[in-house]
Amino acid sequence: PVSTSCLLAELEPHIFPIGGFGAYRCRSFERKKAYAQDGAELPLETAGERFACGISFGSHFEGKLLYWIAPEVFRSFSCAAGFHPAVPVNGELHLELVNDGSVIETFRLSAEHPSCHVHLDAPCGEFGFRFRSAPSAGIVVIGDPLFCR
Repeated sequence: PVSTSCLLAELEPHIFPIGGFGAYRCRSFERKKAYAQDGAELPLETAGERFACGISFGSHFEGKLLYWIAPEVFRSFSCAAGFHPAVPVNGELHLELVNDGSVIETFRLSAEHPSCHVHLDAPCGEFGFRFRSAPSAGIVVIGDPLFCR
């Protein structure tokens, strides 16, 4: 049987975040867990939600998490995105959803609005996230990122 879905965390990005703060200084991103500032492993979560699967990375000025997705392979993409509650939020993060090389939507994450839900029809081409933030804004979690066929 052909699978009707695919997790983003199962794919390999062609551009990934570099130079995060704390425990992410020597890692670009992590699958299926997050890290506290002291390097302790944390479950993937955002404000009020815990995830079985996903990606975490440290926000630090500017970064990208981008993939190449062939056209007409997936019908939709959805996920939760937000700050991990284990690290205090410092300022604001502008998280841009990229599809086919263009910014489709921008989400502003902050202490007052620490998470959001993302949905996109017809993901393809250069796909993923770009972000801008103050230095060390927080740990970003992309939770349960799922493509549907």
